[in-house]
Amino acid sequence: MSDILVIDGEKGGVGKSNITRAIVEYLSLMGLEFKLIEADAHIPDVANFFKGKSFNLSTITLSDHPERYSAPDIIFKTAQESRVIVNLPSNTQGVLDSWIRSNRILELADEYAVKVFKIFVTDGSYESIKLLNRSVKDFDGGIQHLIVLNRGRLNGLDFSYLEKKDAFIEIVNSSNVLGILEFPRLESNEQYYVDENELSLTDAIKSIQEKQGILAAQRIKTHLEK
Repeated sequence: MSDILVIDGEKGGVGKSNITRAIVEYLSLMGLEFKLIEADAHIPDVANFFKGKSFNLSTITLSDHPERYSAPDIIFKTAQESRVIVNLPSNTQGVLDSWIRSNRILELADEYAVKVFKIFVTDGSYESIKLLNRSVKDFDGGIQHLIVLNRGRLNGLDFSYLEKKDAFIEIVNSSNVLGILEFPRLESNEQYYVDENELSLTDAIKSIQEKQGILAAQRIKTHLEK
């Protein structure tokens, strides 16, 4: 059995790329086999941080243009051999959903013992929670979700305000939500350094220590361990 992990958020600016990078780094450190599919061939914003690393990578462009209609086929083909991580750009959920429906991907997944999961990244904003609610309900609840509350994109102290929101309560009680976790925030200086130099967190620890000192490196190390 293999699986497809679609990293989604639909709304731009929720920090989805950071979460995808963390997943890729974790799987690499654990020595687990996977293939990364960047769904925006023009901006491979995860792969750029792992240059020289030994993992499989493919790029596609999700589009409703007829010439690109079959581009996502590689997702399911690859999943028959190994775990697939799909880095989904914002505002492309509709294109992927159309491909899933028209090709009856969920039925094929059952037939070929492939599990499909969605890791939905949210900043806790009204618009993001609305998109999450829609995603959870889609396909009659046929895709199981893991929800990531990204503290790196949170304006307030915590996400406790969501506990009183009807839309979020409905999401939490959904049978196809596997769990909810909070992704820790990396301090702004260290996050800027990582992004500016396009480094994995592991590589950034040594690099930033040489340039900014032990404490900066320690903050990245602590973030990685969380």
